[in-house]
Amino acid sequence: MAEAKINAECIIGIPTCGYAFNSSRMAFIATPADEEFQLEIDILLDLLKEKDYEGYVALRQIDPGKFAFCTKICSKIITSQFCIVMLNSSAHKTEPLVKIPNPNVHLEYGLALAFKKFVLPFQREGDTLPFNIQPLDTILYNRKNFKDIANESIDKAILATSTTSRPTRSITSNELL
Repeated sequence: MAEAKINAECIIGIPTCGYAFNSSRMAFIATPADEEFQLEIDILLDLLKEKDYEGYVALRQIDPGKFAFCTKICSKIITSQFCIVMLNSSAHKTEPLVKIPNPNVHLEYGLALAFKKFVLPFQREGDTLPFNIQPLDTILYNRKNFKDIANESIDKAILATSTTSRPTRSITSNELL
């Protein structure tokens, strides 16, 4: 049996969390909260469910009294098999033609890359990315082809990150997988 690789060093300086990398059958989804992206989120969640994976969207989770960054974001990225990032900019509330990049999504993207996760970075055709992530490869889509492209991309991620046996829960200590 392979020993789980435990996150030994907290990136924000608190005592280590003890979560094991890739220890759950889950895909972390970093996405803006805007209503304009609900179709894509719903499609992703449905595709993951069909493949017997949990799609985890931090925005939809409520953990009162807990440190949200650790419990809703960092630990879930650590334990996920792969990550999905929706890099689309949000429309300004009063000026819909003005597009605003989402700093939370970009932080989660950077964290996934730092943890060496397999990342599916989706970008809607026609959107422009901020200068610091423009050189990174993205998966371009439009509303008509999103489901097909997402399905194929998720299959590739599963094949790239799967093992012959899967844990059925998140490993949170030095136990063996």
